[in-house]
Amino acid sequence: MKSTLKNAAQIIDECDFLLIDPVNIQATGPHAILAGQACVPPGLDKLYSVMPQLTDIRTLSVEQRESLSRELGNDLSQQFPPRICAAIKSSASIKEVSQHLTRFMTRNDPTIGKVIWRFYDPRVFSVAAQIYDDEELCALLGPIKEWYFPLLGRIWCTQPTGEPNLSAYELGWPSAKHWDVLRYTDRISHALTHVIDTIKSSDDALKLARDAIRYLGEAIVDLKIKDVFYQKEFLRYCLRYGNNFRRHYKLISFWSGLRDGTSSWCEIENFLSPADVEAMELHLNFPQKEMA
Repeated sequence: MKSTLKNAAQIIDECDFLLIDPVNIQATGPHAILAGQACVPPGLDKLYSVMPQLTDIRTLSVEQRESLSRELGNDLSQQFPPRICAAIKSSASIKEVSQHLTRFMTRNDPTIGKVIWRFYDPRVFSVAAQIYDDEELCALLGPIKEWYFPLLGRIWCTQPTGEPNLSAYELGWPSAKHWDVLRYTDRISHALTHVIDTIKSSDDALKLARDAIRYLGEAIVDLKIKDVFYQKEFLRYCLRYGNNFRRHYKLISFWSGLRDGTSSWCEIENFLSPADVEAMELHLNFPQKEMA
């Protein structure tokens, strides 16, 4: 995925469809009354009202386009779930795109059991886009040529390489290796929300998104942090302060204690004082240097 220089109005003018999540739609606003094609997997008709809706941009009025452009262009603080999940460019029909998307929304997975996968949510899609290889991403998006989504105050674009292979669509469903990361997207999203003020460029944002995946694996596998809240706190500290936190001289014995089970995350305040945290915060203005 890469950040795009196009503004929201350009994207909507150039794309064919908008994917909107009705779960996150407010009671009022132009996006609350758009006509479109609900993406409902077979057997889930009762969940029609909470399934994402695909809207043909060409059917929208000028007023609706302008309103949705503003919506898509707003900085995404992630304090609230995104309503516009994606702007989609595809030569396929709205029915064909809808049918393709629904094939990946639910399954009885051998790794995690019966699941409804909200891969279209930008907070989930951004993780999938980083851990999928080109062939898997091409299978996931199928007839979609460009997928634009809002994240971390920017609009990103994913363009699959190559032509979709009908016989390879199964590659679009997450493997056991993928689920090892995807099942924790809530932790990643929460942590990124709390460091959005440190992002100065799209490169910063992309690096943080990648670092979040790496740090999460470190928290769970290496440091054996099991509590969800503590995992989120570890991610937040790591993403915000980087090596100034991970390599802090006062925490060397603390990391060892987490690994062998003699310490727990709630004891971190015994090692790191408020003054230490304040020093790391002040050091954010000089990211090229590590603290002594």
